[in-house]
Amino acid sequence: MSCERKYAKNPYFKTATVVPIRRNTHNGTSRDSSRNFQRMESHVYEHGISGSNNIAPSILRPQPMQETVEESSPHTSSDEYVTGHRIIDIISLNNMMNDIYISHLRTSPKCRVPEFKFPLNSETRQGLASYIYVQCLQCKFLSIQHRLFKSAEVKRRGRPKPIINVMTGNFLVSSGISVASLRMFCTALDIPPPSERSLLRSAKAASVVITVEGEKQLEKNRQDLRNIMEHNSDT
Repeated sequence: MSCERKYAKNPYFKTATVVPIRRNTHNGTSRDSSRNFQRMESHVYEHGISGSNNIAPSILRPQPMQETVEESSPHTSSDEYVTGHRIIDIISLNNMMNDIYISHLRTSPKCRVPEFKFPLNSETRQGLASYIYVQCLQCKFLSIQHRLFKSAEVKRRGRPKPIINVMTGNFLVSSGISVASLRMFCTALDIPPPSERSLLRSAKAASVVITVEGEKQLEKNRQDLRNIMEHNSDT
């Protein structure tokens, strides 16, 4: 296969025909050096095949890579948008995606190719849980703020209590891992670590619940023991 046919369609090399440099070996025969190619412009190549030897082909050089859409977009700076990892409830994420799609279609029907991003100020953290909204860079659409966690049932009014924070508090109490170690683990996973105060609050809440439930179970065990002793004394 000729070099012209082999390299003519390579998008990383500029125009024209590529010809191999012929080199003489120690035994007098010639061979192609695959790592030493020269590039000829079309008019130079025509002179070359017509018999003219006064040609000086330029060195073959690769074309610079073309920027992709992601690289050339002015809206992709990581300093302007939320990055990193998050712990997300899949069902909540699915609900958010459906709501964003419907709301964007109703608000901006002419925006056929949306480009959604999470601005830096779009996220509100609550321990390991997140609230977040989406912005379309093409039509400036802004969604409502969605929660990306499953909430626990609470009797008092106020913000929903993320189950992930309740589970984290239970883990801190039962495992004996320190708050500093847990925050270090989150940092290693590129998850924004909750504040020490937030983790201590979750651990304290879990400790109160565990203590109350433990006292209830202890009282039940005492009552069972009394019943057994009374039954033995009667017999």
